[in-house]
Amino acid sequence: MIRTLALLSFVVFLWTTPGMCVGKTSVITLVFPVGAENCGLGESGVSLAENVFSVFWNPASLPAVGDRNSVQLLYARFYEPILPAFGITDLWHADTLEAVFLSNVADHFDVGFAHHINFLNFGENTWTDDLGNELGKAESFEVVETFAMGLRYRDMVSIGLSVKDFDSRLAPGFGPEGDGTAQGQVLDFGLRLEKRFRIADILDIHPAFGFAVHSFPQDSTDYIQNDTTDTVSNADPLPLERWYGGSIAADLLGLFGVTYVKERSYSVVEHEFIDHEGYKVKITPFFAILRGSMEDPAGQRSEESEGFVFRFNFQEVLDVTVRSMSLFNSELADKVGGINDLFAKYHLRPNFFFEHAESEIFEPGQTELVRTGQKREDNTVDKLTLRDVFRKREKEEAPERQLPENVIEEEDGELVQ
Repeated sequence: MIRTLALLSFVVFLWTTPGMCVGKTSVITLVFPVGAENCGLGESGVSLAENVFSVFWNPASLPAVGDRNSVQLLYARFYEPILPAFGITDLWHADTLEAVFLSNVADHFDVGFAHHINFLNFGENTWTDDLGNELGKAESFEVVETFAMGLRYRDMVSIGLSVKDFDSRLAPGFGPEGDGTAQGQVLDFGLRLEKRFRIADILDIHPAFGFAVHSFPQDSTDYIQNDTTDTVSNADPLPLERWYGGSIAADLLGLFGVTYVKERSYSVVEHEFIDHEGYKVKITPFFAILRGSMEDPAGQRSEESEGFVFRFNFQEVLDVTVRSMSLFNSELADKVGGINDLFAKYHLRPNFFFEHAESEIFEPGQTELVRTGQKREDNTVDKLTLRDVFRKREKEEAPERQLPENVIEEEDGELVQ
């Protein structure tokens, strides 16, 4: 017999909560969402490139994340307690992520790489016999290590691929054969289309569309070793999902903006659709508020979320300052923008970036508030303050010399009349 309050509570929650898309599948950490901002937008992200955690939904977003934030090397951490209504401190979820972005590595091509570890903790298992005597203990958890790459062409078309190695240890060592664990590898594939429009150098419009397939081609895994004489498979299905959707953002001089996202996910195992919708209202370059919802079309369950994002990005603030000044004093705007010119001859671009995001779930109209009060929090920082080190250097052609009509240039460069 296995006793663990955290694990049993979580399993019961997944099986009794419609719309979670993981009730009948194993290794739920493969699809357990990360990123406070994305979760605050209704757990959406396949079309977004707002932050580095978007790679969880769509690896194709990586190059756009680096370009949007003018960064080259990011480090991020995410944390959330699971099911706060149960008050179980052993039940928590965390993710650590590092990413590097290279701009214009070839003509019109940008690339991004990421490595992150998604970890879900279930607490300590205790084995007992029929009389309740303790036989042993073991920690129960799942971890997914991901290596992702995204490639973008002409700032419009991106593709991406993630390789995910999972290690699920629900009951390690349980049983005569030491069963209770499962390991394997799956892939995520993503596609993203985007286009930026600037109107009168004041208003930016940015539509985007994304599509992704999660957790393929392996469709199942084994926690219990099959007997060679057993004809019944003990394999548990993996959470194969398909995502698609779009977003549109409008931004006024970088000072104020609104982003709307509408996406849908489909669980192949559950045969269930989930709708994801969210709004982000940007108030100055430093602060934005979030509001999102997640609902299954059948209406069996819905969740809403809200949150905020605080960020500081030196290059973003500089761009906003220059664009705003140019409306009134173009000469002064050129001088302020000249900060980057000081580093241009060394092919560098100084930046400092930090972002903190929080979001929280609430369940209006639900009788069982199992996830209400569940808070997500993450922090992201730029670990390389001088960007564009690897940007492809373009050769500048020297202007042709204009000589007087009665002057010619000989082969050695000497001018004669």
